[in-house]
Amino acid sequence: MNFRDASVLIIGHTVPEPQTTAAGVRMMALISFFKSRHAVIHFATAAANSDYAVDLSQQGIHCHQLILNDDHVTSLLDQCRPNIVVFDRFMTEEQYGWRVRAHSPNTVTILDTEDLHGLRKARQFAHEHTLPLDVYSDVTKRELASIWRCDVSLIISKFEYTWLQETFGVPQTLLFYWPLVFDMANQDAHDQEQTQDFICIGNLNHAPNLDAMSWLISDIWPKIEAHLPGVKLHIYGAYGRDMQQRQWQKTKGVLVHGWAPDIVPAMIQARVNLAPLRFGAGLKGKILQALQLGLPTVTTLIGAEGIAQEGTKALLIAENEIDLVQKAVALYTDAPMWKAQQDQGKYLITNSFSSAYFNAAFVLFLEPIMQDLSIHRQRHFMGQVLQHQSLYASKYLGRWLTLKAEFGA
Repeated sequence: MNFRDASVLIIGHTVPEPQTTAAGVRMMALISFFKSRHAVIHFATAAANSDYAVDLSQQGIHCHQLILNDDHVTSLLDQCRPNIVVFDRFMTEEQYGWRVRAHSPNTVTILDTEDLHGLRKARQFAHEHTLPLDVYSDVTKRELASIWRCDVSLIISKFEYTWLQETFGVPQTLLFYWPLVFDMANQDAHDQEQTQDFICIGNLNHAPNLDAMSWLISDIWPKIEAHLPGVKLHIYGAYGRDMQQRQWQKTKGVLVHGWAPDIVPAMIQARVNLAPLRFGAGLKGKILQALQLGLPTVTTLIGAEGIAQEGTKALLIAENEIDLVQKAVALYTDAPMWKAQQDQGKYLITNSFSSAYFNAAFVLFLEPIMQDLSIHRQRHFMGQVLQHQSLYASKYLGRWLTLKAEFGA
């Protein structure tokens, strides 16, 4: 399928930050996909630029600044006349979906879930309150409604792709599994002797990453360091709080570097990547990047989710704190084990996370939907029902907020 001259409007939750978040990497992959098929791409968001945001205008993308609850969206739709609208996370679809459908009812709507927010938040709540997992929350209801309203939802994890179908009966024909993808594995494999120390990387504005690093530094790392005196733990990540980082720095062997504009050199120099995630959802971008770069990784069941099903031997998966310490020390000191993990990680990336494969597969998935959108929507009529309800609820709330802002009430 060629999208030459087709108009694609992406409504972003934030401006992409590919050097700090997996969500930013994902968004840039979607943009790259549509660019490679010669679409005219518009990116609109109500979010402000951050210090880490990419300048999309330098890549030939038409950028637009939105104002929440403002009728300017209609003017933007008049200008773009989109054939496809991509919503960046379900909150964006809730905010703008009714306007898009009222203005452009024949536009194909795609929801990029990034991860399943309802699942992630439920796991976080269960962990923090030591309670059984309860996914039947208002967030899950909102997210599922958004999935049903859209013509296609992109699901980043194979686990979540299956979970949505088995737990909530979402039709497979509404879902497309599209993980974080790579052009190819780094072919310049390096030896264990060329590496040293441990590394842990994550955006500290993301609760699962902050919890993982706090647990690592306070409880796990001192036990690893006791087995390997003199070895260091390097911490990287944007949005860290100064007081917290100064406290971490007091831990023996811990070096806090903050954000790195290019994390690849640090990852190649490290011997072992640690990702002790206790809750979360989706795919873990830095784990996949580590495997691509030949950096063996020790993680948890949560960290391995969506990756382990593709090949569990590519990761060392710890079941608890003691197991994590033992596996980390073993991987650091056992050269044959380290080499085997490196080889298996590269094999996994090449064979299960290839951008060429998923780009081609998405074209085959999307083509019949675009050719006969009305039939697709009739087959999933529940989405039309939810659109009808959402249209009036969101429309009148949005109109009220617009008038409230206009008249300064």
